[in-house]
Amino acid sequence: MSTFSVAMSVGIAARRLRMPVHVSAAVLDPAVDPRGQFAVYHALPGPKRLGVRACGHLDGPIGELSDRLALQDGLDFLALPDERVI
Repeated sequence: MSTFSVAMSVGIAARRLRMPVHVSAAVLDPAVDPRGQFAVYHALPGPKRLGVRACGHLDGPIGELSDRLALQDGLDFLALPDERVI
């Protein structure tokens, strides 16, 4: 299955979600195609928030820092009242 086909399938599935969703997408990710990550976010019809990471799935100090920042962003999302999630 091509990367495009996978992204389309996931995007179609994302359209069914109605609960608030936090997406942490990476601009550079050797494991997951960034186009698919952003396609999922754009397909979500309900309340959503996008956290953009410079890199995903990387080892070493840069990866650890990116993971910590993404975790904090996710925790901040969970603390938001529903009306602040767009």
